[in-house]
Amino acid sequence: MTGRQLDLCICEIAKGNREALRQLYDEMKNPIYLFALSLVKDYQLAEDVQEETFLAVMQSARNYKGGTNPKAWIFSIARNCCMDSIKANSKCICVDDETLASFSKKEDEREKTENTVIVMEALSSLSEDERMIVSLYMFSGLKQTEIAKVLGMSYLSVRSKYGYAIKKLKRYFKEKGVFADETP
Repeated sequence: MTGRQLDLCICEIAKGNREALRQLYDEMKNPIYLFALSLVKDYQLAEDVQEETFLAVMQSARNYKGGTNPKAWIFSIARNCCMDSIKANSKCICVDDETLASFSKKEDEREKTENTVIVMEALSSLSEDERMIVSLYMFSGLKQTEIAKVLGMSYLSVRSKYGYAIKKLKRYFKEKGVFADETP
């Protein structure tokens, strides 16, 4: 969906159009889930945040200003839901073997889960700000200027933290041997 289509979809949700909500859900469920997972670090909490985000979108659609950036608006809501979830579950959250096993029923699903775990472990090596910036960039497709608005930071701060985070991630993957050295 283009930004304009998302914009219209939110306006239709404000009018009570359930089909528009379904379309928005189908379009945004995966990016929101991955973003939430990168912040709350728990599969089930990420699913809860995903659902809470869509409930909040439905409830707040009347307050949305058409013609603005719909993805930034949606991810601001998702970020707030993540922060609420983190506060409510302020204990250390770890992914246990049982949770991982439940996601690996098929071979393809196991590979996706393993890749997700690797990415989540790598993201956990970043500071909270860096993790949010990289997650928004990777999972939502927002530009750095849009991420700055979502997070209430300056563009230069986002740009700097993003660059530093990417260097940290490259070091992390190199140390873990995730990337094979292509040179002989």
